[in-house]
Amino acid sequence: MKFRKIFAAATAAAMCLTISSCGGNGNEQVPETAAAETTAEGKKTIKMTVMGLSVDTNFQMSINEFNSTSEEYEIEVTDRDANDLANVINTLNLEIIAGNTPDIIQSTFLPIESYAEKGLLADYYDFIDNDPEMSREDFLENVFKACEINGGLYENITTFSIEALMGKASVVGEMQGRTSDDFIDLAEKYPDKKFRDLPVSKSVVFDDFMHYGWQSYVDKETGKCNFNSEKFIRILEFCYTFPKEYDYSYLNDPNWLRNAADDMRNEKALFTVLGRFVSDFYSLRQLEYNTLGEPPAIVGYPDAEGNGALIQANGSYVIFEKSPVKEGAWEFIRNCYSDEYQKNIIFHSSVFPVKKSALEFAAEDAKKGFYLSYADEYSDEFGINTDEDNQRILDLINGATCRVDNSENFVYNIIQEEAEMYFSGQRPVKETVEIIQNRVQNYLDENR
Repeated sequence: MKFRKIFAAATAAAMCLTISSCGGNGNEQVPETAAAETTAEGKKTIKMTVMGLSVDTNFQMSINEFNSTSEEYEIEVTDRDANDLANVINTLNLEIIAGNTPDIIQSTFLPIESYAEKGLLADYYDFIDNDPEMSREDFLENVFKACEINGGLYENITTFSIEALMGKASVVGEMQGRTSDDFIDLAEKYPDKKFRDLPVSKSVVFDDFMHYGWQSYVDKETGKCNFNSEKFIRILEFCYTFPKEYDYSYLNDPNWLRNAADDMRNEKALFTVLGRFVSDFYSLRQLEYNTLGEPPAIVGYPDAEGNGALIQANGSYVIFEKSPVKEGAWEFIRNCYSDEYQKNIIFHSSVFPVKKSALEFAAEDAKKGFYLSYADEYSDEFGINTDEDNQRILDLINGATCRVDNSENFVYNIIQEEAEMYFSGQRPVKETVEIIQNRVQNYLDENR
């Protein structure tokens, strides 16, 4: 829950953005930025802000290479404290007002939707569409689509992973794209089985249901919400049946990982949380052979569209719309979409590349076994991927239509905060949902 609280602090800070001249869709009202600075060598400076030393090795190498080869631009990186995110957002807001914002900003934890709707960010589709060496068709359209804001793409989505609850088909069935009622019905059908392979609490199970599901109660087009529904009440009442506190004592057993896998293999638990992340073509094979003993049934998350799986987009950066070096910023960012960069991702990071040709390359590479980067060799411990194995991964990726959305975590924070009042016995469920309904609706009204 720590990240949820960080996100909430960031969103609350974003609400204080006092660019009164910026309407919801008024790009022409975005404050102008000061002229570009130049280095002693006469290069134009591209100012980049990152959060908490989180520039990965690949990206840092790209910065160094760009600075050494570009005759016109040089990247200047400023690292800010991600542990004081509210202050970082406030500082950025003041810089925006003063027209002195960075040119490239790491978008992790930022209220991107709020910034994009104020016309503050450049649309990457414009860059791609005007680039003679690439087109939107080069990339996974469903991943980009899931990351859109009002039809625009404001982050340089270069890598991603997939997140989904999974189990044994013999227990949970094969159906994908399930509702919260489907999940509860399944749990009630097997009262003798644990909900997950690791211990849970009321709030942990609630997070499973709200991980994406909260969005099904908010209509962004109309600005209305419906948390005072019987469906939402049923979720709260179901979550209430679990322990109040999370039990960490299982970590005292050195065999806890094996025990969790045995619970899944022996059908003592419905869903595996340890195997919910799919980040390479070997992930499902490992889960099958190491944990389940059979191909996993990909269930997804409650109320998520498509196959229920969620896209976790990674490594994202935004470009400020009025940057005086916007084209130079794109000249740098576009390197992340090169064939070489995208293909190298699979050898350095446990994530998927977003470029179709690189994803196809990763699928072929998986036929050699699981790549061990520390040894620069392949392992066949769980066998070698077949075309059928690879197709399972591709089907999972192509069927995912929803992104893990951090843009409205202020809403999630309201839900979590008030739900805790019910879980702790301080408030009845119907009063709880009415308070959630009123608070979220007020927030939506204030931000339309």
